[in-house]
Amino acid sequence: MRAVAELSMIARRVAMAWLCSTLSVGCHTQMPVPAQLAPIPLDSGGSAPITFTCLVVRITPGTVVGHHHDGLAKVKRFPHTWSAGLTQASDEFRIVALEELRRFGYEARGGDNMLFGEDESGKAEYQLGGTVSQLFFDTFGGLAGNYSWPGPLSGVA
Repeated sequence: MRAVAELSMIARRVAMAWLCSTLSVGCHTQMPVPAQLAPIPLDSGGSAPITFTCLVVRITPGTVVGHHHDGLAKVKRFPHTWSAGLTQASDEFRIVALEELRRFGYEARGGDNMLFGEDESGKAEYQLGGTVSQLFFDTFGGLAGNYSWPGPLSGVA
């Protein structure tokens, strides 16, 4: 549960990057920043109805996915180790993915009226989903250059 909750926290941050890439998710400050990717342009007819079903995180338990760094020299203090094994991303990630698809003009079905349990995803012509098999997540303390982390850090990513 803890890994799913932590995945949910970063879901909004990675949703756009994930949708525009080949499902390789990366959150690593030392990696080069890729050029801004653009969604596939739609013709005047729009898109066929699509939905986003789920995202599976398939990382071997015990895999080090990053490190926490402290101080001006950015010294590695402890590893972030994946502990969950096979995990399905939360519904929040699904909703964010659908919102992003709609924002770019796709006819995305589902997740529009969750309050009353109405879901139009069954009417979609195509279903999208994905598997995350690699994740990079380095964190940095205040002196190492990160002043925006919302709370205490743990050793689990």
